[in-house]
Amino acid sequence: MKRSENEYAVPINIYPSLWKSLLFVIGCMAFAVIGYWIQDNPSADPVKKVLFGWLAILFFGGGGLFLFLVTLYSKIFRIPLLRIYDDRLEHYLLLKGVYHTLHFANLRRFRMIKSRGVKMVAIDYKTAPMIDKMEHSSRWMQALMIFSFHQNGAIAFITVQNLDTNGKELCELLNARLKQFRKASTNEKEDVGS
Repeated sequence: MKRSENEYAVPINIYPSLWKSLLFVIGCMAFAVIGYWIQDNPSADPVKKVLFGWLAILFFGGGGLFLFLVTLYSKIFRIPLLRIYDDRLEHYLLLKGVYHTLHFANLRRFRMIKSRGVKMVAIDYKTAPMIDKMEHSSRWMQALMIFSFHQNGAIAFITVQNLDTNGKELCELLNARLKQFRKASTNEKEDVGS
């Protein structure tokens, strides 16, 4: 896919897929109904009622409802999960309601991976920004980043399962923007040096 120079100046918004999210919500609700049947069964063991009944209702029912509300909120207010600019990537953090910015100057590349059946775009940081990110994170986040790095070779990911864009296309788009950013940065340095 060949792009013109002006296309890189316009941000690209990536939204959650309503249909993929609804399928996941239906799956969660099915497990919640099964949990209700277990809990409602008078001949079931009380331990099973609590472990499999109530926990399934709370976990799957609550998780499915939360996902449905978040997806609905994102669709109504047209909140993109990803905004790709010519010099940065902004990733929407659902629980905080803010965008986390990843500057292309701190990144090496993006690559597709599959970890335990989940497709993701791995974000490979340059060494110094990666160390800085690790040092300024909580101990809990540091432990997660170290685990992720040992498992997949990257400390940050974008899950592409529920996006309205194909994961491979998203990865190619991000790498194209990163390449364009590097080209523009090199041209600026040459202009300053002249």
